[in-house]
Amino acid sequence: MRLITNPVFILIFSVGFFRAQQMIPPVGDTKPAPVPVQTAVKVPVLLNSPDLIFPLEALQLNKNGRCAIAFIIDKEGVPQHVHAIRCTDIAFKEASLDTASKFRFKPAEDKNGHPIPYPFTWPILFRATRGEIVTKNFYQLYITAPPGTVSKHPDEKGVYPLSDLVTEPTLSKFIDEGYSQMAFDFDDTSPCDVLATIDRKGKVTDLRILHCLRKTLEEPISKTLLNSRFKPGIYEGHPVPVRVLIHMEFGGLVVDR
Repeated sequence: MRLITNPVFILIFSVGFFRAQQMIPPVGDTKPAPVPVQTAVKVPVLLNSPDLIFPLEALQLNKNGRCAIAFIIDKEGVPQHVHAIRCTDIAFKEASLDTASKFRFKPAEDKNGHPIPYPFTWPILFRATRGEIVTKNFYQLYITAPPGTVSKHPDEKGVYPLSDLVTEPTLSKFIDEGYSQMAFDFDDTSPCDVLATIDRKGKVTDLRILHCLRKTLEEPISKTLLNSRFKPGIYEGHPVPVRVLIHMEFGGLVVDR
């Protein structure tokens, strides 16, 4: 694959500090032995800034992209077990891995000042234009009846539980308020279960998070659902408010394994 140097790129460093405590399994046919995760008093400090190479194919198509790269910074400050968690396009994988492998750090230190291994996640953005990175169809949304539903009749507020008497509300406009952006860097689907009412106009109200795989997903998933729109449930030909359980997962492009 032909590559050329791209003068416009972004390396996002800060997110690694917040996610480093979570061990991300390496990608590949042979998995290295797990590295014990210790609490670092001092986090790693980047010592260099290697050039990022923009894939020629993507540049010719004026295409932006993003890869989430994970690695372990060893006691010498060198990235080990460098692997791509996810990329918006496979064309960006090779350049991301090459760049990440050239990073050098002042290693993390424990409370005694000794260098320790440190797992890290680093998103790398490729921008050939000022346009947004396309991440459509990166979500999966399922609507079911709330847990413990026994009645098919509306409650005192006139809200129906989802049942065979009411047609299921369907998503009509998805407004992503940061859920996909946050979920992108994790090597899983970052699921959330949300209890909510979809009113007669298709708006989400009375939202309550039942469970998210990560606490940090709760705010963006709430904003995403509150700003998205649905076709309302129908009872006897009329739109009605419906209480539902919404299960959300991230379904972004996972790089080849």
